[in-house]
Amino acid sequence: MKEERLLILKMIAEGKITAEEGAALIDALENGTSSPEESHFGDFEARAGRQESPGFEPTADKDFSQRLEEEASRFADNVQRAAEKFSRVLEERIQRDIKPALANMPKWFAQFPVIASWFGPTITVEETHSGELLGNEVEVGYSGNNGHLEVVMWEESGYRFECQKVLKGAVGEEERRENALVIDVGPGRLEAGVKSGSCLAMNTRLFLPRDRWYKLRLRTSNGWVRLQDIVGGLMEVHSSNGRLQLRNITAEKLILGTSNGAIDCSAVKAGQFEAVTSNGRIEARVSARDVRCRTSNGAIELHPLQQDPVTLDQNGRYELITSNGSITVAVPRDLLAVTGIEAKTGFGAIQIESDVLQIKTRDEKIDNKFIVAQGERYGTAEHRLDILARTSNSHIAITEA
Repeated sequence: MKEERLLILKMIAEGKITAEEGAALIDALENGTSSPEESHFGDFEARAGRQESPGFEPTADKDFSQRLEEEASRFADNVQRAAEKFSRVLEERIQRDIKPALANMPKWFAQFPVIASWFGPTITVEETHSGELLGNEVEVGYSGNNGHLEVVMWEESGYRFECQKVLKGAVGEEERRENALVIDVGPGRLEAGVKSGSCLAMNTRLFLPRDRWYKLRLRTSNGWVRLQDIVGGLMEVHSSNGRLQLRNITAEKLILGTSNGAIDCSAVKAGQFEAVTSNGRIEARVSARDVRCRTSNGAIELHPLQQDPVTLDQNGRYELITSNGSITVAVPRDLLAVTGIEAKTGFGAIQIESDVLQIKTRDEKIDNKFIVAQGERYGTAEHRLDILARTSNSHIAITEA
């Protein structure tokens, strides 16, 4: 499926089809959306293996090498833009048409009577739930379907769900009043899920007390997810089609995943930070000991925050991997001095821009470039940071923040 997806993105980038047509082609190809873990982690070694090649000799024509490098970067940029446009169009289409049939089937299917029943009018009904939330440490779980999710902190002591559910226009009054969200609440826990078959879609806003410590398990199938101002332990956030946006989050471990959509994080502190998407860029301003960012078609932009105990009390490792997209890392100077870098690209350039970094290994062929660099205090530092950066068809830049 990866080859077909890449071909469609190339067709979008070249203007042969529109992003809307590309979304329909992806829908027709897929029987359900694979998880980010299936899209990336399972075949990473195979993909990395394909990236290895005998290469050309360094004596090859430098002008040709530069032209090839520029063309590869241009190709990666085009695919990256197409992937981002595709993910935006898919998300907008899901929100506009909202019904699963429209989100997952080409419209010409509507000529069939059974399928055409999905294409009737719809109505939107408000649904709210509220109650007390007991305990200073609370585990919150949410499972949605076809709709976005926003988690908001407030000063109240209880929780509140504000939902907009989309129903078929022909439903009766009793079905309109029936709750689509099932809630199970007790000391230290809050579980909520959209009941199967209860609605075509549901957009949800969840209000939680600000003065608690949270564990989160949040999942929706088609829609964006936004979180802000949350402190806690393990936080898992997933959407199959939609962007993820996080602001001012402190967690012991943060796991983010989406198939079609960007991941955008700012002012995030975590012991471990993991972000995975198939089509979309990853941008993170984060302080973390361990960082893993992976995307197939999109750029990775990482801005480690200034030094603090989260990154200095033990060794850290950043693993940044994309197939078609650039990698940019801007590291504070003091942290860069104790950093080791291993960067590899196929057709693209590698830029190491800091006088506190020393190049230890440089192997630059036309189709395979590899650089190892270390900060001036890397060898003697008690705690170090290692950065691994991999891309196939674009550039890598390591700079001072």
